[in-house]
Amino acid sequence: MSAWRNDSYDIGTAGGWNDVSYSATEASSEISPPDGKFVVPVLITYLNRNTDPNEEKVVFGKNSFTIVRVIGVVRSAEEREGGQSVEYKIADDSSSDEQFTVIHYRGVTSSDTTVESFVEGTAVAVVGKLRTFDERLTIVAYDVREVEDKEEHEAFRLEAELARLYYTKDIIEKVRANPAHFENTILCGIRGDGNPQQSGASSASPWGQGSQATFQKNGLENAKGLDGQRAAVYKYLNDVGGADGASLDDIKRNIPRNVYNQKTFAADLESLLSEGHIYSTIDDEHFAAN
Repeated sequence: MSAWRNDSYDIGTAGGWNDVSYSATEASSEISPPDGKFVVPVLITYLNRNTDPNEEKVVFGKNSFTIVRVIGVVRSAEEREGGQSVEYKIADDSSSDEQFTVIHYRGVTSSDTTVESFVEGTAVAVVGKLRTFDERLTIVAYDVREVEDKEEHEAFRLEAELARLYYTKDIIEKVRANPAHFENTILCGIRGDGNPQQSGASSASPWGQGSQATFQKNGLENAKGLDGQRAAVYKYLNDVGGADGASLDDIKRNIPRNVYNQKTFAADLESLLSEGHIYSTIDDEHFAAN
């Protein structure tokens, strides 16, 4: 088990979310989940059951979180403010009656290239902060992307359920109280502060942040100072080695699913090429790491 922390996180108004009437025209181009802040995966079902609109946080046991990651199916989408934002209703799946509102402001981040809203029935991944608008709790999204791989959706369900149980049952306290009981289990390396004990491990959350993976967990922190999808591409090509390198399809299939972003993949690849981190080999669709 990796670095799950039992602190309550509230970044307040960080990132420009202070004004509830904020719109895309007022937003900074650098808005993103602040470094080191915890992003908890959660099912829509539990968002509805474990939140209080007056608190703007989801609570599991003694632990509360203001930034969440969800994967669900769009049940409705409506453009607002002259197209500056899209309001989604999303559910855990197409048959669920429980829905949650997501508000996505267009052009908030430099990587946000969304032109059209995602239509009903599309599976999407959302990372955002819980905020109250008109007495209803919503997710104000940092990022919304389409989930094309059904396995990613299914894996997320398990991840979110595991996170809920981990915090609800206060596993960290149990490990602290009786570490011997957890010898030879995946929890045996957790220190008193809830972080892993192994050398070189990071205190970062294992849950990732939107399209950002937990790079320390995947060994990406040493990828020439790169981050995000660029780090994942470089690491994969570096691991593959060989004169021919790997094809575009191989790269897309083998980088972590919580890192892969179809919308920015071409730009990230071009950036790696222009900076000399990778190079083309036998043709324009095969690449190797320098």
